Amino acid sequence: SILLANNGYKVNLWVYEKNLSDKIKETRENNLFLPGFNLSKDIYPTSSLNEAIGTNKIILLVVPTKFVRSISNQLAPLLNLNSLVINAGKGIETKSLQTISQILKETLPETCELASLSGPTFALEIAQGMPSAIVAASDSEKTALLIQSIFSCNHLKVFISNDPLGVEIGGALKNIIAITTGIADGLKAGNNARAAIITRGLVEMIRIGTALGAKAETFSGLTGLGDMVLTCTGELSRNRQLGLRIGNGEKIPDINENVSFIKDSY
Repeated sequence: SILLANNGYKVNLWVYEKNLSDKIKETRENNLFLPGFNLSKDIYPTSSLNEAIGTNKIILLVVPTKFVRSISNQLAPLLNLNSLVINAGKGIETKSLQTISQILKETLPETCELASLSGPTFALEIAQGMPSAIVAASDSEKTALLIQSIFSCNHLKVFISNDPLGVEIGGALKNIIAITTGIADGLKAGNNARAAIITRGLVEMIRIGTALGAKAETFSGLTGLGDMVLTCTGELSRNRQLGLRIGNGEKIPDINENVSFIKDSY
């Protein structure tokens, strides 16, 4: 939202928690998930999906995977004709093993166009204006170029891809490797082990992705190797932090009761 507002766009920001939405309107700051950043007047927080969509035809969906299906079902009757829905989430649905775009294809109107935005980008660094690169992926080159034009700025380089499936698979599977890397680091297994996990993890990612119909070269780019290196080594990575805590001997139920590291990672 900060980047898009800085690029000159007016953004309707849907906030799930009504209290947080009201607080952002009052203080112009998301003190829960992104404290310390002033949100411009061109960002309009709302807890109403209907109000957030309004007359807009470009929807950026950034929702945890386990909530995508329910949110998508709520979105479907509210969308305007020929809307473009851009998924920026990363994950695979547990029961169906579907990617987010596959879920959206099932639940949204056929008139909707789908695309993905993914890559090695911590939200905090994007908000800070630090140099970053990301990938806009769509079956349509015209759509990918449109997304590229919307998000590009002097600190964010946007590349395009015609392999949205590979982009989403890479964005999801790298989380597993990041947790594993964190466990190894928590166990103090050494730098050699970390390098081995990342490298062999990439091989496994390519095997799974190509078996599902993605392009091998996608996984050598930003949304495969790039995102995996960031998530496996960056201290802001929630998956890495989870692995570290497991490697240090904490149990999953105890970690779930104390998830401050998730908020702190922003």
